[in-house]
Amino acid sequence: MSIPRNKIELILKISITIILLVFLVTKIKPQNIDNTLTNAKLSLLMLSMLLTPLLYLIRAIKWNLLLKCSGINEKFSKVFIALVIGVFYGILTPGKTGELMRVFYIPHEKSKTLPTILWEKLTDIFALILLSILSIIIFFNNSILVYSIFLLLFVVVIGIFFIMNERIVNFVFNLLSISKESKGNYLKGMYKILYDKGVMFRAFALTLLYYTVVLIVGAVILRALDPDIDILLTFSLPILILLGNLPITISGLGLREFVAVLCFNVLGEETSIGFSFSILLFSIIIVIPGIVGYILTIINPMSFTSKTRL
Repeated sequence: MSIPRNKIELILKISITIILLVFLVTKIKPQNIDNTLTNAKLSLLMLSMLLTPLLYLIRAIKWNLLLKCSGINEKFSKVFIALVIGVFYGILTPGKTGELMRVFYIPHEKSKTLPTILWEKLTDIFALILLSILSIIIFFNNSILVYSIFLLLFVVVIGIFFIMNERIVNFVFNLLSISKESKGNYLKGMYKILYDKGVMFRAFALTLLYYTVVLIVGAVILRALDPDIDILLTFSLPILILLGNLPITISGLGLREFVAVLCFNVLGEETSIGFSFSILLFSIIIVIPGIVGYILTIINPMSFTSKTRL
């Protein structure tokens, strides 16, 4: 009896996650991690939590901009709620692909809504790649990080080709028995956003603003862990977030911490702080909003009306 491919992938991801975490915890020593976390300043951690809603406000503004570009005018509150719900689904899926579930919470055709989510994520990825390359060049001269970033860039470029190539889109839509009209809406939406320079510029500017706030949140968390730590380590954040999206572990767990430990080690800082920093950052800006997103899924169930069909 053969094991389904998705189960094999899940087993591999769980195995890699456990191996990385066991390796890191063994190398750093549990007592060092425990000391770092128990001695963290709660007031600064609370401050970082208070800044987190601002992150999602910026993301919602950006997504709303892309929705309007596609001719979708929705209440901002609904856009914000759908975004936070997407965070919950993103935690549960490889590479945060679950965020695409947002299409079910905006009462418009999915073929028109989907391009806005894809471009919202793509502008994120390109900003992270740019910031990661700058961080590696200036602060973290490490060959493993360099090769990882450029490999990811290559994968992203190939991915964009696949989601925007008419022949490939035709093949996928036909395979899924999706109408030609929906295919047309999807491609039209993808290219409309791409060729609107004003919208793309503002979307990218909002993305950079978002990651500026992320860096501030990261700096506050670092100070909470160690008031004397080199604040330049904050610039490891784009690398952690970018590589943490690689779908090889469960929600990036283990991989993100491995990269954090590597970056902290390069600058000669305590690796236990790097490990704790990564765990706290993920908990504050992703897990807590994800829990809120889960609660919102109960209050706002998915919409499967004719408007949300592909």
